[in-house]
Formats: sequence, structure tokens, C-alpha cells
Amino acid sequence: MADSGSPWAIVTSNYFKQKFKDVWRISYLVLPDIIAEGFDGTAIDIKGYVDTEVGFKGRLANIKLYVAEKGVNVLGWRDQAKLAIILNPRACEPVMVIEEINEMDGIVSKFPHVFTDVLGKLRNYSHKIKLKSGARPVVQKLRNVPIGVRDELKIILAEMVKDDVIEEI
Repeated sequence: MADSGSPWAIVTSNYFKQKFKDVWRISYLVLPDIIAEGFDGTAIDIKGYVDTEVGFKGRLANIKLYVAEKGVNVLGWRDQAKLAIILNPRACEPVMVIEEINEMDGIVSKFPHVFTDVLGKLRNYSHKIKLKSGARPVVQKLRNVPIGVRDELKIILAEMVKDDVIEEI
């Protein structure tokens, strides 16, 4: 799967064993140099990586291919660029990794006043951030927004600003 929001190419260990039969042993992998998270924030268990050459429609590129214990095989945006893969967001089918949870039906019917389409607002409350003395702030680079959802995200953010949910800074 091509993912315009991911910076890395990641395959599962089963896929790696299947496609790289000559060097499938995990001991052949270089120790991982990244800490990866899925789009939902869950940790991805990276076993290591190999530097390898891949091809697409006659074009070749050297990429760093990370091997994860499980998950979805992903070709990140950097490697898509190396292979000159151009995705048309309107031609791509959205990927949804959502499991149906039936327990929600009971909660929604029990508290219908909470589960409405109207956005609630907390009034007369000022949040105070508690900081430990001597704590050093940590800055993390934001994940790139996938190309296929950028226009929709701009619309949603504009609506949130209009509805006074967030404000531009």
C-alpha cells in the first residue's frame, strides 16, 4: 500500500520471508534506527531493516526496507518519490482500519443527550498546565498529512475555527 503520510517503507516479517527467501533470517537485518508508530499512535515493532533495490514500471531505486513483526505493508512517500509514483488522491480508495464495536450501541441509546451532532462547549473553565520544575520540553516533528486527506482537513479545520472550537495562532 502506498502511504503518502508515511516516511518509511515497512513490510511484515512474513512478507519479508516470502519475498526475500535468500536473506529472510531476522539476524541478517540491521538494527532499527527508527521508532515507528502507526497512524493511530500504536507502536510498530520494527525488527530491523535491509538496504535493497526495488523496481516499479522499469524504474529502480535503493530504499531502506524496514521489517515489522506484523501490520500492513507500506511504501512511504520518500520511496514513492524515488520510484516516481504519483498518486491521484481522487483515484485512490480510502483505507479504513476500523473494527465494529457493538457495545457502543448500548451506550449511545443509554445516553442520547451526549451523543448528538451538536458540539458541546465547556464554559467558565481555565485549564492550568502542570509542569515539573526542571523538566525539559520535548518537541516532536508532526507527521505529514497524507495527500488524499489534505483538502478535507483544510475544510474541517476552517469549520472548527468558524465554530470557535480552535483558533489560529
